[in-house]
Amino acid sequence: MRKAAPYTLVMPEDEDEGAPGLPPHPLDRVWFHPSELGGAAPEAQAAARPPLWAMLAIAAFCGVVATVGVLAATGAVGSDDSGVGGSSSFVPAFAQLQQDHSADLVSAAGASVVAVRVTTPDATTTDGSGVAVGGDRIVTSAALVADASSASVTTDHGRVVAAKVVGTDLETDLALLQVDGVRVPPADMGSSDHLSVGTWVLAVGAAGGEDRWASQGVVSGMNQLVTVAFGTMMPGMLATDVDTPSRSGGGVLLDDDGSVVAILSRAAPGRAVPIEAAREVAEQLDASGRVRHAWLGIDAVDASSRAGGGAIVQGISDGGPGQAADLHTGDVITSIGEERVADFADLVAAVAHRRPGDPVELTIFRGDRRLRVSATLAERP
Repeated sequence: MRKAAPYTLVMPEDEDEGAPGLPPHPLDRVWFHPSELGGAAPEAQAAARPPLWAMLAIAAFCGVVATVGVLAATGAVGSDDSGVGGSSSFVPAFAQLQQDHSADLVSAAGASVVAVRVTTPDATTTDGSGVAVGGDRIVTSAALVADASSASVTTDHGRVVAAKVVGTDLETDLALLQVDGVRVPPADMGSSDHLSVGTWVLAVGAAGGEDRWASQGVVSGMNQLVTVAFGTMMPGMLATDVDTPSRSGGGVLLDDDGSVVAILSRAAPGRAVPIEAAREVAEQLDASGRVRHAWLGIDAVDASSRAGGGAIVQGISDGGPGQAADLHTGDVITSIGEERVADFADLVAAVAHRRPGDPVELTIFRGDRRLRVSATLAERP
């Protein structure tokens, strides 16, 4: 007996059976054997799925449309002031957010930043800034008040009060003032430990009276040794590219959280004293009206020709800590405690961070020998 065919081909009605042409596609039929369904389904699904590049292109297009819609709604894309249609400028969203953030920081810190005006014996007046550090104490620039016969402070509300100079320290260009009859809210003191070259900072100061100025930029240098008038060396200074006015001395550098991380110097424009050093100076000035600076009792220069750097001892003061520690001319100091000494600036800063009487351990190279010597810092004569 002849067995029936498992399926039947159905030809299109408008074609003749004997007409020449391409054979029909194997799937061009209306009935399939159950055993064929397992292999045909995946092929059909693959044919129905759009290619990956098309899916990504659609997603990207939707993202662009959504972004433009948000910018248009917030005014980031807009017309010019004349009201005539058409865009005259485009402010990136992140830039607008940064501007708003800076304005908030100035507003928050403004109450703690005051205008300082000093009058010299010849009746010349000079303006600068200051920042409240607690109670009736204001920190400002020593160069600003050094020759003052009188000084006054103007708060952010426009109140003018007399100020007394408690003490000054030329090495850090910092001075401490005492104000009468007013309590200025102290600034939020942060830390400079997290700063590095390229860190964003905001400079804020007083322009006189109730006016404030602000300028943003980045830290452009760390731990710099700056020599100012009369050979005074200022160690451990921060450098910034912030564009500040000539009266910026005594202003502050804020970090992204709005905390004070440094005090701007008038004696060294473009530089600032890290807040840790400023707090130490303010405490000593408040306690005794003067600052005691640590001293190692040596002269040194950069060991620029030595791999790894260091500071080469060139002179040793009689009776000083260096002599007591048996340092020799030609010794190369490479660290003080845990602080690496890459050059003379590092050496001066490492000593400046300490107080007279502090014990220190020095790592030195004497010829090819690596030695550790102990010294006790003294007060600079």
